[in-house]
Amino acid sequence: MTCAVILDEVTAVNLALAFLTSAIAAGNPAVDHYDYRMELMAEAEINAALRFVGNNAIGAALQIDLPLVTFAPGTAIQLIQEQYGTLEVNGEIVAEGTPPSFGTAYWNITEVINP
Repeated sequence: MTCAVILDEVTAVNLALAFLTSAIAAGNPAVDHYDYRMELMAEAEINAALRFVGNNAIGAALQIDLPLVTFAPGTAIQLIQEQYGTLEVNGEIVAEGTPPSFGTAYWNITEVINP
């Protein structure tokens, strides 16, 4: 399985995922003239857990927990956009455990489930 995540906030952490780096170094804006420095494409891939919680006002709320998602290069990063900027990253959902599981979905939740 694969997933596409559209990040609607351009933050240092979201940029690090899009740029495939886990090396985020803090800077001193008064001296270095930046808050964070990232080495682009420092990783061949990034493995992470992903949780989606739908807090919609109408209809059943949904939570999906994916314990292992591998993010790798493959989507163009559009840094210049005419509207509100977003970042899109694609990941491959990996099955793990015995028996193998891709993750868990919870339908019609009333609060976030912490398994």
